[in-house]
Amino acid sequence: MNGMYLKKVQASLLLSEKINQKKAKSFIKFLAKTIDMQIVFLKSFDLPPGFDVLAIVKESHIYLGYWPEVNLVQLEVFSCKNFEEDKIHAVVRNFFLIEAIKIEVIKDKSIFDEVKDLCPTS
Repeated sequence: MNGMYLKKVQASLLLSEKINQKKAKSFIKFLAKTIDMQIVFLKSFDLPPGFDVLAIVKESHIYLGYWPEVNLVQLEVFSCKNFEEDKIHAVVRNFFLIEAIKIEVIKDKSIFDEVKDLCPTS
């Protein structure tokens, strides 16, 4: 895996607004464009009372899950292409009305360590 780069950004957002699938898809399209990722597949899944939106991007994936009963959004951006995670924070804050936000960034080596822990070589 020499030369590979992996980055995962996870965000938990407590919203002060309700959102629908159309707004979530618009957000993912705008986010992908902002961090220079090419969407090859985008689909929303109606999972009452909430929904999930999944974008397969050339570089990996973007996922958004929404639970309206608690106004919670879970966002994950996973990529083998380096990107500026600060841009995700800015897009999230500009796109949604947020009461609370927690963002975690996991970069290359720690992801490989997680995989290695799951798949021991001996």
